Amino acid sequence: MYRTAKKNALFCVIGYGKIEVSREIDLLIVNFYENIIGSYWDNERKYLDENYQTIPFPFKEIPAPEFQHKLKWTFEHLTGYLDTWSAVKHFIKQNGYNPIDQLKRDIALYWGDHEEREVRFPLLLHLGMV
Repeated sequence: MYRTAKKNALFCVIGYGKIEVSREIDLLIVNFYENIIGSYWDNERKYLDENYQTIPFPFKEIPAPEFQHKLKWTFEHLTGYLDTWSAVKHFIKQNGYNPIDQLKRDIALYWGDHEEREVRFPLLLHLGMV
């Protein structure tokens, strides 16, 4: 980076945190994330869980504002997204079944008759000056 960046260039690490839907659904997702598929995440996942604050970062840090990305999702959008998680894929490969199936049933109890719900993703920013 130092070799190719101009003096005082900005370096930005950008990602998004855990999805937020509602108190009840969030508790189900957190339990699934930590207790069902928790051991199937790649080791580097810890950086996202720590909001990029512990990522190796050899630059002069710049305070970053907080942002949230808000979307309107159907139940299928939400469960489809959860099904893309790498830890889910690792779980399926090792156990031969999809753990999302039970989570879908659990979330459906709280989704209700909503066609769409707002989902939120906290955006993670780690900014620095080269």
